[in-house]
Amino acid sequence: MKLIKKAETNHLLPALSKVSGYTEHELTTKRTRLIVPWVKLGMYLARKEGRTFQESADLFGRHFSSSFNSIKEIEQELDEYQLSIDEVLAVKEDLKMEAILQKQKETKNDK
Repeated sequence: MKLIKKAETNHLLPALSKVSGYTEHELTTKRTRLIVPWVKLGMYLARKEGRTFQESADLFGRHFSSSFNSIKEIEQELDEYQLSIDEVLAVKEDLKMEAILQKQKETKNDK
């Protein structure tokens, strides 16, 4: 079993937003043909991080069955999405590091 800290999944939506160019609000509420592939990718990545189908869907304001179908679709066309997956994961790591540095800076200033 892979243990995932909640904080590790908090940067997925901002990372997806940064890479896709759509706002977090658009990714969680809109259902246009241009946004849906990004949402599917996000649900796939959320699931790979250890979230349940329901949690993956909730993150993007969708029904859990959408999460299941989206993940299946992405897995079938993984080669097509791999570049975007790598980019989102890299941005997510950058955001995570920025948050850690910010927290350290705040802790240092409190002393």
